[in-house]
Amino acid sequence: MARLRRKDPLPGLRRHRDEGSPPIDAAGRSSCSAGVTYSKDKCLTVVSVTIRLVRGGRLFRIFRRMFPSAPSEIEIELTLRLLSGNVQIRLTAGIAGAVGVQAALHGDAVLAWGLFSIAFVALARLISLRRLRLQHQAVALDMPTARRWVQSYAMGSYVTSLLVGATNLVALSYQDAPLALLVITNLCCYVFSMVVRTAVRPIVCLPSMAIALGLTLAGLPAFLDKGIRLDPLFAAAVLGSVGVVLILTSMQLASLLYRTTRGQIIAERELSKFAHSDPLTGIGNRLALREQFAATSPGPTRAMALLCLDLDGFKPINDRHGHHVGDAVLRLVARRLASGIRPGDSVFRIGGDEFAVLMWPVRQRSDASAMARRLMASISKPYAVDDKVLSLSASIGIAITHAADTDLDSLAATADAALYDAKRSGRGTFRFARDATALKLIA
Repeated sequence: MARLRRKDPLPGLRRHRDEGSPPIDAAGRSSCSAGVTYSKDKCLTVVSVTIRLVRGGRLFRIFRRMFPSAPSEIEIELTLRLLSGNVQIRLTAGIAGAVGVQAALHGDAVLAWGLFSIAFVALARLISLRRLRLQHQAVALDMPTARRWVQSYAMGSYVTSLLVGATNLVALSYQDAPLALLVITNLCCYVFSMVVRTAVRPIVCLPSMAIALGLTLAGLPAFLDKGIRLDPLFAAAVLGSVGVVLILTSMQLASLLYRTTRGQIIAERELSKFAHSDPLTGIGNRLALREQFAATSPGPTRAMALLCLDLDGFKPINDRHGHHVGDAVLRLVARRLASGIRPGDSVFRIGGDEFAVLMWPVRQRSDASAMARRLMASISKPYAVDDKVLSLSASIGIAITHAADTDLDSLAATADAALYDAKRSGRGTFRFARDATALKLIA
């Protein structure tokens, strides 16, 4: 029985080299020449459109809409999130090393060296990330340092993408269909994992994605031509469609992740600001005082001082002139306190007309007394509010400790006791805490 020949599902699209010249269309042109002319015209159109977009700045505006800029503090936070995880790099090193061993065992030296190079670069990036994290623990991250770290991370990502694309290019040259399927699967996984991991920094994400995609897609035409024997025009259409879908999908996903992360950081900072600041005066509140106290570490030669302030004569002003005048006076007092403290010290409003100043470090008792005198002199100056000239004073209680295990509640209670002593002494003055058993004062 004669063997039945299966009908070609893509007539006219496959090239049959054994059958002589390519098919002729109705106009008398071969499909190859028509495809070349069509592809040339399309390429010229794409190039001209791209040039117009670049000249008009539209590409830049589109990019800015997809990846809007952010303030420097947000940029720093985005950089820290970029450096916070390394799961993708670890997986890249592990998979590339394992597949490289298999390639070496099967005698494929070229593919093995490419995979081992990917694993080596990934390990080097892990070591670099570890070093950068240790540096961040030692010093605070500023904008110039953040930019250098992003550039360092980007160079490692570019090299990895270059090696991944080159290895895919070599694998596709083998004209092996199962291997090509693995290459395409690996490319999709690599690109989308790259987008998910590095979308917070577009300067890292987009070029890395373009390098890996470009090199891999450059090897597909030869595979489709020799391995599957597709017509060049049909192969170009397939590759163009795949490339456009991958690029657009990846860019949209990267833009979504970037804008979501950026918005989340801004929202977190706003919520933190509202939670830690007094809504009337804008200075820190009780929660901010507690967190600042927890972040401060007193020692034998670097003590901490807590100054509790209470305004003398504020209640009559508030009762006589109204709350709007009282609120204006409180804002002015907070501004004077904030401008009168040392760099590194903090001022807080802890309720009503009560304020607190946290001093650190304090090397001698006279540091705290000089601060108290300066703040009392500033507060006692007249206040001009709504064509009214108002006056008030402040009483201050001071508690100093160099014990690392001191808690804020006990320190505040001791400072409050000293504040009441100052008020009993005639107001407009300051007193140090007397409880020497609870807190050891600096002589």
